[in-house]
Amino acid sequence: MNIGIGPVPAARIRREIHIAGIRRKHLTEASATMMKKLHPMQLLRLCYRILKIFWDYSGLKHVWEMARFEKVNHPDHERSPSLFLWVFGIYAALFGIASSNYETALDRAENRLSAVAAQLSTDNQRAFKKLFAQIPRIQKIRTPLQPSLFYPFEEHFLLASFLYREENREILGWTQEIIESWRDNLSGVNLAEVNLSEANLGKANFSDAILYKANLSGAHLQEANLVGARLWRSNLSGVNLEGGADLSRAEFYAANLSGALLSGANLSGADFWRANLTGAILDAADLSGARFYGADLSNADLWGADLSGMSHWEYIASIEGANIRRIQSPPEGFREWALQQGAVEMDPDAWRRFIQSGAKRAATVQASAISASTSVAAPTPVSTSTPTPIPTSDSTSAPASAKVTLAAEIPDHPGENSATPAISVLTMTQDIHLFGPLGPRP
Repeated sequence: MNIGIGPVPAARIRREIHIAGIRRKHLTEASATMMKKLHPMQLLRLCYRILKIFWDYSGLKHVWEMARFEKVNHPDHERSPSLFLWVFGIYAALFGIASSNYETALDRAENRLSAVAAQLSTDNQRAFKKLFAQIPRIQKIRTPLQPSLFYPFEEHFLLASFLYREENREILGWTQEIIESWRDNLSGVNLAEVNLSEANLGKANFSDAILYKANLSGAHLQEANLVGARLWRSNLSGVNLEGGADLSRAEFYAANLSGALLSGANLSGADFWRANLTGAILDAADLSGARFYGADLSNADLWGADLSGMSHWEYIASIEGANIRRIQSPPEGFREWALQQGAVEMDPDAWRRFIQSGAKRAATVQASAISASTSVAAPTPVSTSTPTPIPTSDSTSAPASAKVTLAAEIPDHPGENSATPAISVLTMTQDIHLFGPLGPRP
């Protein structure tokens, strides 16, 4: 049987043309109907109805009626709604109270800061340092949230101002401006727990300063002097200390230096006990005599760094991915040990590409782990074994049970005792508990 596509019959063609004509006619009629609906008079009536509803229920009609004689007994008399006016009036009153509460709290902090700033020009160095020690406490003054009249287009809802308090950004900006203006005379000051995030402190003199738990993330400290500064548990992530900054003998106990820019910095004799140096840029830095007990140097750039006399390198927590190309005067056995632990020797450009590809692989692995975590897995028994601490030298380590008061070790004025503690009391046993099983600092 021969099956093929023959010529289309003329009747079928005429039928399809007829159907297409009917469709065009229906579309034309629908367009005409739509044009009738959108007649200018219809649009005007629609706008009028919308404005009439707004006039009746917004309270404007009620305000207009208040200016006229009201015919209460008239059969067509209707009292216009005024609920919107009541709601708006209550909202405006609450906004005024919240704004007044916020401004009062802000004024108290501003007055306190102004009193401190006015006395900083004293020639008495001890008084100067005590005044500066008040700045971190002023930064921590919590004020009500600033109310926003046009929430949600602005930040905070009105009622949140009555319920919550937080550290104020304006106070933080004022205190940072004061510290920036006195950057040349900050030697030995006590700025424990100060917030200097993203502050501009180039060439500042922080020698022997107490910066315990300070927030210096993203700060600009090019060519700064931090000789002997105590940066215990400070946050220096992303800090810029390039341009020959001097951090010799600085103490970075458990500090966060991830992503810090330390190219060419002087870190001779610095102590990085349990410090986080992941991704830190230490190329051409002077690390002679530095101590790295428990430090994390993952993905750090040590290209051309001077490692002469560095100690406790065998107790580095991680050096995987670190670039040790052209390191100067490394201790005997360090290079071989570092390569065994995952360090690499690459040119700077090749190393950056290596780190970027590693980050992409880590992101892929993390995504796979997240997708795998959705499946039901059997519970894993928890090991009850106690982690074994890394052995330390008996001649250089302190007993773990010895309680050393931090405030007594760090007075307000070097060489003098103060009746007021410099910072909160913290014992060595508490530090060991917080920092993990590595034991006391060697």
